[in-house]
Parts: sequence; C-alpha cells; structure tokens
Amino acid sequence: MDAVLLSGPLDFGYGVVFRSDTNHSEYGFLISPDGHWTAYKLVNNRLTHIIDWTATSQVHQNKGSHNLLTVYLKDAHMNFFVNGMLVGQADDNTFGGSGTIGLTASAGQDVVFANFSVT
Repeated sequence: MDAVLLSGPLDFGYGVVFRSDTNHSEYGFLISPDGHWTAYKLVNNRLTHIIDWTATSQVHQNKGSHNLLTVYLKDAHMNFFVNGMLVGQADDNTFGGSGTIGLTASAGQDVVFANFSVT
C-alpha cells in the first residue's frame, strides 16, 4: 500500500490494521513521517507494542513523501517492509488467521492511501 502524508503532525503514525474484529481488537503496522515505525496489537481497546517505535532510514520523511508499506503474514509470523526493505519481524498468535483489513491515520493527519491490495 502506498501512503503520502499531506498534512498533520510528523510524530504520529499512519498505516494498515489487520486481523481486526468487532471487539476492538487488531494488529497494526504504522510509520511516522519523522522516520519511525511500529507494530502493535490492540486487544479489547488496550494497545500493546509488539515492536516499539523504531527509527529507520527506510521511511521517506516529511510531508508529501511517498512510502510503500507491506505486511506479509503466515499464521502467527509477520514480516514488515517499508519501501521494499524488511524493517522487522514478529510472532504473535493472539488472533486467528481471520479478520478485516483497513487503513488508519492519527488524529489531525491527512493521508492519501493508494494501490492497496490483499493477496
């Protein structure tokens, strides 16, 4: 999925949520335009970082910069990519292999998402 921050805070995240359910539970993969990324799980509206906010040179920084986010899932294993480069991996089996997928941006951020696909 391609993402471009048009306006808003540089130190908040935007990205993709997956394996979401109706109980306010999901996984998330976010980047921030100040050059960081994170992976989290939300269980009954309680957020826990699977991987804390981590600096990476792979995030194209600042407003207007284009970034490609990719998540590969297989069972409990997750691979996280920014602009084609692996930035981290995690294993977590809190949720099963089903759920919905969506896009997210922090309050005050105006983000354009494009080329979203699920395979």
